[in-house]
Amino acid sequence: MTIRRGVPIKPGIFVALEKREDRLQGAVIEAQEGNILSQIYHGTVGEALRRAKEVSLAAGFDGYFDVRGSEEIASITPSEYAEAASEIAEQTTILLPTAGASWGAISQYSDHELDVMPPAQAQVRRLSLLSDALKRALKP
Repeated sequence: MTIRRGVPIKPGIFVALEKREDRLQGAVIEAQEGNILSQIYHGTVGEALRRAKEVSLAAGFDGYFDVRGSEEIASITPSEYAEAASEIAEQTTILLPTAGASWGAISQYSDHELDVMPPAQAQVRRLSLLSDALKRALKP
């Protein structure tokens, strides 16, 4: 991943994906004001997603984080996919009620629920896009 020095980085948490030593790896990065980047974790994608959520909660970002590099994933093994898919499914399941997913009758939402829906929906979308990229890269 390349960082351009002249472009301000939006504060937040993100998971950067890369292929290293024939394994898909994830790095959890915290971006702070003044283009300060701190690597919090580097390892498997599933663990990186878990840690990103924890760090995001601790930093006041409500457990939300960005994912970078998913479009560059060329291949992933079934075991790498299984670990990442499990964490994606777990986080998505937890987010769906906050994102406004309801089954059955039309729900009525409070003002607070309507305020928290867009960020939750955005996180579900990021996780869905990552899941789709991983499925495309899955090699038997």
